[in-house]
Amino acid sequence: KVTAFTKYCRKITNTSPAKYLARCRLAHAAHLLKEAHDQTITQIAFDCGFSSSQYFAVEFRKLYKCTPREYRAGR
Repeated sequence: KVTAFTKYCRKITNTSPAKYLARCRLAHAAHLLKEAHDQTITQIAFDCGFSSSQYFAVEFRKLYKCTPREYRAGR
């Protein structure tokens, strides 16, 4: 059953709530990778709500087409 919230989210973001949240978390992580050089990639992954740094790296690579380390280094 699709909830009203899911319908509304799809209408304004063209994606599911879970995918939108993941995209927001990854965008915040990308920002931190560039700005928070005192934090490790693992710390950033956990701070952004990912349960493991490996899962974070896989999802990050899907969206940004590079690893978090490469992104931090400026590719």
